[in-house]
Amino acid sequence: MPSLDAAAGGDTAEVRNAINQANTNGGNMTILTADGSYEIASPISYPYITASNLIIRSASGNRDNVILHGEG
Repeated sequence: MPSLDAAAGGDTAEVRNAINQANTNGGNMTILTADGSYEIASPISYPYITASNLIIRSASGNRDNVILHGEG
């Protein structure tokens, strides 16, 4: 399964872009994120996940170190 590395800068925009790229490519991907807390959804931005078989995983391997927030 191909990976999209959103871990380099560790910011919300990179994670959103990786989600959008996975949607465009049809899924079957893993998004690696840097440890941190990410405000993914807001009242003005909703990155819907439409891709199949999409995994969002911590680059460090510790899932408790990555938190995805969303309003709604």
